[in-house]
Amino acid sequence: MIKLKNETKWTQLFSLILISIGLLLGCEQIMTAESDYQKTDYTMSGNDLEACDQLSQVSVQIDTANGLRKFGPQWNVNNIETKALLRSERIGNSWINEDVEVAADLFVVVDADTNYGAFAILSARVSQVEGSGELVADSIIIIYKYLAKPAVNFDTVTADTVLIEYASESIFYLDLENGLVSASGNWTLRFNASNIALNTDIRVARIEKKAFADLHAVPNKVFIGDGLGIDAAIAYLETYNNYYLDTDSTYQVKIVSSEATGYMLFDCTDLGENSYSIYTTDYMDIKLFDTDGIGVNASSEAISTVTIANCADIKTKEIYKLAAQKYLVQFRPSQQMVTNIFNVAILLGGE
Repeated sequence: MIKLKNETKWTQLFSLILISIGLLLGCEQIMTAESDYQKTDYTMSGNDLEACDQLSQVSVQIDTANGLRKFGPQWNVNNIETKALLRSERIGNSWINEDVEVAADLFVVVDADTNYGAFAILSARVSQVEGSGELVADSIIIIYKYLAKPAVNFDTVTADTVLIEYASESIFYLDLENGLVSASGNWTLRFNASNIALNTDIRVARIEKKAFADLHAVPNKVFIGDGLGIDAAIAYLETYNNYYLDTDSTYQVKIVSSEATGYMLFDCTDLGENSYSIYTTDYMDIKLFDTDGIGVNASSEAISTVTIANCADIKTKEIYKLAAQKYLVQFRPSQQMVTNIFNVAILLGGE
């Protein structure tokens, strides 16, 4: 019996020792976890902090360019394709709509000597070759006017009409002053079955959904010549001061609606090659195109949970590695977008 009692005492003592060791280990683990917790950094990055402050302090207000169909085929209200930026024609095949019907648009042109002209396509028998997407036009009827300087009122001149037959088989040249001419003539427009090109010194302003009969005076529009679409877009945006120049400023940007895409320029020529963080106060897809018309992908679109918790103004953040040049910036609303007016801040660095 005594032996059993001694064994029981030793067993109890051993258990107490094990419990003590367990308590000590538990305390050490708690202290280690607490130490790790204290070491974790739950503060916003420097760029996020600065952006959060800047986004609430608007210094510049601009209306973005919207619906850049004037720059040529493949441009539309909601999106742009890279090939549109690389196309050289301002009209091209965009006088025909998606249903292979003549678009109800009016084109006003001006030459290097400031003589104006206008034309519209009244009708055309156009078909699309099944499978290839190729357009074939049997005939095209064009109405046009020529307005020699210094006249600026189209009501003072009479309209002419030309019928172009077998358009799928030949190329035709139209001089708005003298009518159809040869390739060596002083032509204004060059036509074939699906394409309209301008002569080298001709610039055009496209007026959508306007009848030829409603044209009276020379419109107050920006006239754009053939050439790379990206060059035309940059020139147009510069004309209307639609560009972001200062990384220390916040720009309030306005687009037509929360369903329409807006465009502006970001000029980092003087800032040099660097990483740039673009922040906005609403939800959207941002896309950049360089001066060659090539899209630039963001290196990151992530927003940290810390920033989400501490800065309600930051809804979109994208980081880009950019060269020292101008970039076309496209703001394309997402389904979550709340309003067509939002703030934009661009900061150096990619934290």
